[in-house]
Amino acid sequence: MNAGSGGSVRFGMNEPLRTRPLLDSRDVEHAHAEITGLFSPHELIPIGLRSGFHARANVATLNRVRLIYLSLGSEVVVRPAPLTDYYAINIVIGGAADVRRGRRAIAVEGSTAGVVLTPDSTIDMRWSADCRHLSVVVGRSHLEEAFWSLWGDVPRPEDFPIGLDLRMGRVASWIRLVRWAVADIDQGSGLAANPLAAKQVEDLLVHGFVAAQGRRSGPQPSVRAMTQVAVRDAREYIESHAADAISVSDVARAAGVSVRTLQECFKRHVGMTPMTYLRDVRLDRVHGALRSADPRTAVTVTEVALSWGFGHLPRFAAAYRRRFGQLPSETLRRGVSRANR
Repeated sequence: MNAGSGGSVRFGMNEPLRTRPLLDSRDVEHAHAEITGLFSPHELIPIGLRSGFHARANVATLNRVRLIYLSLGSEVVVRPAPLTDYYAINIVIGGAADVRRGRRAIAVEGSTAGVVLTPDSTIDMRWSADCRHLSVVVGRSHLEEAFWSLWGDVPRPEDFPIGLDLRMGRVASWIRLVRWAVADIDQGSGLAANPLAAKQVEDLLVHGFVAAQGRRSGPQPSVRAMTQVAVRDAREYIESHAADAISVSDVARAAGVSVRTLQECFKRHVGMTPMTYLRDVRLDRVHGALRSADPRTAVTVTEVALSWGFGHLPRFAAAYRRRFGQLPSETLRRGVSRANR
């Protein structure tokens, strides 16, 4: 497969993650050791004279995802040991690379294609002297969880195409997400600098990549039907974890189904989405806490609402009134009044 024709995809910068330098070395052995730490054991073989060798690596971590910019300055052969616990989506942003993964091969020239390196595969790469990569490195279990969450199916590593056309459809959209994440990191005080927001950026990158791959064609493995039993499992999980920061993916995992199946069948059996059910459970817990409030503790509506995950107080008050026909402050006053009798 040759992906060198057509328009290229620009990252809008000469050196992504320039604010996160990790390696700047002309020593092959030193660079080899540092790159092994970033990825995994591999052979690094410069072709011809070593005088042009100049390894540069910039690295940013978003929870369980790493973004790694790498250039080596001379033509090299790279032969990793079979990957075991991660996937690497290598976005070629300059130069050329020939990559063989198992029985598949791709020749990339210019920033038009990405290369997917998968676990359990024999990999052989040859980079041109001006080749520059931005790698999105995702743990194997993390990516497989995301596939299960979205599609209810986990592809085998060998099922992944070796190449990604960065100009086409959802892959192009995903590349825009990666570019935005890199720019935000380089800006220094953006969302990626906040640990909670960084988790959301990480999820967006991983689930965006999964969505860009689409559902595999052909027969799918059987998935446990979302029956009343599975709905019960989801409801029990929500009710026992209502005080936690849970997501719809967490609920789907507990019920043993994909997010899509959960959404469809939960609505069919319960009449609402799982997150609406979670909101209602939390409202019930707030209602109970306000009704039983001890007047000696001087509890406030804000304290109780925040303890159950309601950060937007006007929206919380409106939802509470719709559910109980009164404002939360009224419930609190009545509860305190009963306690004082």
